[in-house]
Amino acid sequence: MKRFQFLYFLYRKGEVESSNKSKLAKAFNYLSDGHFYPDLDYLINEGLITEKNGYYRLGSEGRKEFNFYLATDLALLLSITFSLIFLWYYILSLSGIVISTLVLLTSSILEAITAILFFIIRRSFCPNLPEGTKSLKSRGIISRIIDKYSNK
Repeated sequence: MKRFQFLYFLYRKGEVESSNKSKLAKAFNYLSDGHFYPDLDYLINEGLITEKNGYYRLGSEGRKEFNFYLATDLALLLSITFSLIFLWYYILSLSGIVISTLVLLTSSILEAITAILFFIIRRSFCPNLPEGTKSLKSRGIISRIIDKYSNK
């Protein structure tokens, strides 16, 4: 479970410094550094995470672990979008434009319910990150882009 928490942390935050492994072990509630190293080696050897420029980041295999999570995010976004579209057409139909109001209102409600269900599924899939992870220095994608294109 702690391996997946570490993967999820990297998925959410982008990358984390690799210089202080004992701080990572403590943040993810490992009993000692010796318990953390086998999990870290497993994640690196399986290609789930990579170490580059002093940071751990999600590897190509690690991204595949979150395809379901990404799919629920997209479904949630689409459901909310269609719900708003149907609601907008319902409001237009009330103002006199001829559209079947019952169909639009029903579809808007059903899409809103679908969005709520996808949100519940998404929340149940996410692991709870330990409190110690708030103190870890992480960099998101914007920081990496700035570092890549800045003139050092």
